[in-house]
Amino acid sequence: MELNLTKIFGWILIFAGLAIIIWPLYFSYNIFQGQSKTPDIFGIEEKAITAPITSDKKVPVIPSGLQEDFQKEMEGMIGDQFKELLPVDALPELLNLVAWSIIAGLFIFGGFQISNLGVKLAKK
Repeated sequence: MELNLTKIFGWILIFAGLAIIIWPLYFSYNIFQGQSKTPDIFGIEEKAITAPITSDKKVPVIPSGLQEDFQKEMEGMIGDQFKELLPVDALPELLNLVAWSIIAGLFIFGGFQISNLGVKLAKK
């Protein structure tokens, strides 16, 4: 009787381990196909610049109103260029993908270990 329970428990562990392996693989497939979103682990907050950037360099004498407008316009243009070069969401999205890959790898490794234990029990 004990031998049959050991084999049954071994088969249960094999199927549980396979389920633990298949779930992150299926979820990863959906992420890379664009059908689901990566788990949000990392995020970024946008902060507005309230204080103007000052410099010690000498600037030709321009009326203060025009100089402030010019500085704001330049900051806006530079900010737009950076946003085109590297979108704001690119870095957190990459970090979320790396984190999910590590977590999925841990699930797969754990599922393998559980299935391996089930195989050993089923052989007895």
